[in-house]
Amino acid sequence: MYFLRREPFGGVLYHTETGTLKFINHTGYEICFGISRKWSDDDIVGYIGERFNVEAPEAVIRDIRSVRDDLDHPDRWNRAHGVAIGVTHGCVPTLSAPLEIHWEVTGKCNLRCMHCYNESSAAGRQPSLDEIRSVVEEVREAGVKVRGIIVSGGEPLMHSDLRTILELIRPLAAEVVLATNGTLVTAANIDWIAGAVDLVNVSVDAADSTDFARFRGRPDVLERVVAALRLFRDRGVPVVAQTTVSRRNIDALDDLAVLLKRNGVASWVVRMPLPIGRARENTTVFLDDGEAIAREPLFQAIRDRHRADFDTMHIGNRFMWSHSEPFEDTGPRNGLATCAAGTMLATIRSDGTMVPCAIFGDTEVPTAHSGMIWNGHFLSEWRDAGCFRAMRGIALAGIDPCNRCSKLSVLCDGGCRALAFDAFGDVSAPDPSCAYVAAARRRRAAS
Repeated sequence: MYFLRREPFGGVLYHTETGTLKFINHTGYEICFGISRKWSDDDIVGYIGERFNVEAPEAVIRDIRSVRDDLDHPDRWNRAHGVAIGVTHGCVPTLSAPLEIHWEVTGKCNLRCMHCYNESSAAGRQPSLDEIRSVVEEVREAGVKVRGIIVSGGEPLMHSDLRTILELIRPLAAEVVLATNGTLVTAANIDWIAGAVDLVNVSVDAADSTDFARFRGRPDVLERVVAALRLFRDRGVPVVAQTTVSRRNIDALDDLAVLLKRNGVASWVVRMPLPIGRARENTTVFLDDGEAIAREPLFQAIRDRHRADFDTMHIGNRFMWSHSEPFEDTGPRNGLATCAAGTMLATIRSDGTMVPCAIFGDTEVPTAHSGMIWNGHFLSEWRDAGCFRAMRGIALAGIDPCNRCSKLSVLCDGGCRALAFDAFGDVSAPDPSCAYVAAARRRRAAS
């Protein structure tokens, strides 16, 4: 499935299954538009001929065949936005608006989870309905369609105006996702929630109520979460269960898989906690790198046993191959190291600022945040804020050893820029999660 949007330089084509973005020129956009309308090649040639001064129709025919081939084989697309447009200027083209918005509509939360990346609490900040409405109206008046909006928090259901917020957001996006802990979903609100969203992310970390309560910081929550899963299942809303691995749940993941399947969960994502936010305060709860790597056979066994139970399933360590395969040096590469954050994605924080992605929200470095976006400043901050501009011009040559690694374009795309910034204070630094990076730094320190 594809999402197509016109841009000043032509357009963008987004493959939703792989999350791959392709920049296209004006002719490419018109061809994609015609294909989306199921026009014949002759119809597309005629349409383009009416809009542009076409001297060689046979060239348009070649372009149409090339575009159709691209649409049939998204696996061949350059994973790093490698296109001619904008690269000569040393940056990725600035889109008229984000394609994806992660919107923290509140900083308030009724739980106190040990791994919370933004340290949400009952006393968290919360924007007013008018402030949220100002962004919605700005995007609507600009005539920009957004591919996806993830509505999160905090716990979004802590915002008393969430129903109105979802009604405002719904027309802006092709897909609206609600990220919730599930504890506030009830028979009284499930119908309007189900009618406003396409997908739900629910945090579920254990099948045992005591373990679950200890991890989430509040008793008697598992029963409410399971009830929410059933409510979503009964109304046909797909649920993605998000599980964070800890020492307390790693040996009971099979039990959790059974619980999730029994209650209609469509997809399951199991991941290590990011070393940010409240996870910094609870390091004894989580596996260290050595422990996590040592448990990879367990993750593989769970994959083998439960892959057929879910539409999609992700479990295991990031950069596992960097611990098991030798580094292969392909020689230095130039070009841009790109990341969805800041190029196609923005996170709106509950305090009214933006960051390139939610992980950047953990830092208090002022340059990592935009200015205030309420009352007509959302699109200008997206376009001009230093934190976004920095993400659009990261030179691959400066990221060592990633720029020489054979895995760069096939597995990791250079890793997470936010974790690099968190560890080293520089978006052009390498991702510290990769064992190749740690080895390179040890060699450099020893020389």
